[in-house]
Amino acid sequence: MEVPESGVKSEPVTEAQLNENLDPKKTMEHIALPSEADLTQPAAEKVDFRWPGMPKSQ
Repeated sequence: MEVPESGVKSEPVTEAQLNENLDPKKTMEHIALPSEADLTQPAAEKVDFRWPGMPKSQ
């Protein structure tokens, strides 16, 4: 499938769309759209992989 270089135009996702297909739970939580702060936060610091229970490397 060819994708235009400028991307594919689509409508923004709404909160209703985010929440309409959630799996049923005893207590349903409403999912809000991400805020500008959510979208612009810095990346987390890298964490070296360790198996649970392994001592921390020094």
